[in-house]
Amino acid sequence: MRNLTQVQQDAAERTLAQIRSRCRPILVGFGGSIAYGLNTPASDVDIRGIFLNPPEEWIGLTPETEQIRLDDSDTMLYGLRKGMKLLLNGNPNTIELLGLRPEHLLCCTEEGHMILSESAIFFSQETAYSIGAFAVNLFRQIQKQTTEGRTDVRTLGKEMSHLIRIYAMGGELMKTGRIAAYREREHDLLMEIRAGAFLDENGAPTAAYERLLEQYRDAFTRAAADTRLPAKPDRARANALTMEIVRRVL
Repeated sequence: MRNLTQVQQDAAERTLAQIRSRCRPILVGFGGSIAYGLNTPASDVDIRGIFLNPPEEWIGLTPETEQIRLDDSDTMLYGLRKGMKLLLNGNPNTIELLGLRPEHLLCCTEEGHMILSESAIFFSQETAYSIGAFAVNLFRQIQKQTTEGRTDVRTLGKEMSHLIRIYAMGGELMKTGRIAAYREREHDLLMEIRAGAFLDENGAPTAAYERLLEQYRDAFTRAAADTRLPAKPDRARANALTMEIVRRVL
């Protein structure tokens, strides 16, 4: 795995083994800084994914497992039904699974490829709203930390970088109909922001960052207004795809 330390690679392999001992993963990949290309040797290993529930949870009396979180790592996997709903709702942390680089996929079965090959059914103008709402919440979080004077330079720089990345990724999706978690074009800029280059002596975002944020936010807003994406995701096709995948396990 490129740009990962041996410690990070070992952690990813251990986590994947844990996942396979608890469920049947069909689409699993890195999240967070590794997926975005913004990782450092100190970065945590974030993993996200979708698993296929066993037959007894589909047709028996066993309660459906909606999600699995591994306590000793930042790992979250969703059962197929919940995962598909999150994709349809444009949940940013989940929809990024559809835009990972091949080297950032840890597991992709035939069922996983079925989802990736039809990723366009999940993208819509509703996705723009979800991404925009996510960005607004993150912006408010940054503001709160700054105004309350409880800023941590490392955390704040990372969140400021994340905010710009969200707007860049969302704007590209609205323009092209494709999603890319790895931000090659903005990589150097995002790494500068993460390192604290846009924080003043008081640990607050500089005026230069505010201008940069306005630029990316406006670009996202224009792209969302002009997008050719459908008003709503293709829920009928997503439902058919879900049933097609489920039939494979029954």
